[in-house]
Amino acid sequence: MPVGLAFFVAGDDGTVTAHYPSPGGPTRWEVDQEDWQTAVGACAGLADMAPEVEALLLNRGGRVGAGRSETGRSDAWIVPVTDCYRLVAVVREHWDGLSGGDRVWKAVGQFFDELRRKDGSNPCG
Repeated sequence: MPVGLAFFVAGDDGTVTAHYPSPGGPTRWEVDQEDWQTAVGACAGLADMAPEVEALLLNRGGRVGAGRSETGRSDAWIVPVTDCYRLVAVVREHWDGLSGGDRVWKAVGQFFDELRRKDGSNPCG
């Protein structure tokens, strides 16, 4: 995964697309099927994800929370696709400059803090 934040959605036809939030909206690319099967082998819950309804949301750490905290933390959740697009909206609303600025990363951190409080589980992380 070339970015720190991404979500993966399986289609009804078996394809999987990855999306990452950006200031211009979600950017997407198709996931190699062998790579996806490797991920499914590492996290059994992915095989049960509802196509086009649920997504695997990954946060590989980096600039989250207040600035640059939690750089080594990786989190993964199976969430409704709507939560993923809510994260896209957070990024679009708070992005500043080339790297996003501290405000966006604080807002992203708050998003994941809320997700941890709401869900608490990290089924694949």
